Amino acid sequence: MMISQLSDDRRLERVFADLLDAGGAEVYLRPAEWYVHLGATVSFATIVAAAGVRNETAFGYRSLHSDQTDRTRGSVIVNPAKSAKFTVFPGDRVVVLADR
Repeated sequence: MMISQLSDDRRLERVFADLLDAGGAEVYLRPAEWYVHLGATVSFATIVAAAGVRNETAFGYRSLHSDQTDRTRGSVIVNPAKSAKFTVFPGDRVVVLADR
C-alpha cells in the first residue's frame, strides 16, 4: 500500500521515511487535557491547532464516554472531520505524531 501511495504522491516519501526511521517521529496517545480543558466541548480543529503549538500532529482521538456512540466508544477514531465536536472527559486521549 505504501508503494502505491508513493507512486501517486512522491512527497509522501519524507513522511514514510520519518515514520519508519528509528529516530523519527512516533505515534502517541496523549491525555486530551494537554490540548484542551476537561469538560469543554470542542471541534477536532481545536485539537489539531493545540497540537500544532506543541509541534505535534493530531490525527485522531479515543474517548470512553457517553457522548460517543456504542459502536465507537473506546475505539480510536482516525482522521475525524475537523468540524467533529466532542466533549473532553478525564481519560480521553488524542492520537498524535510527535518526536517525544
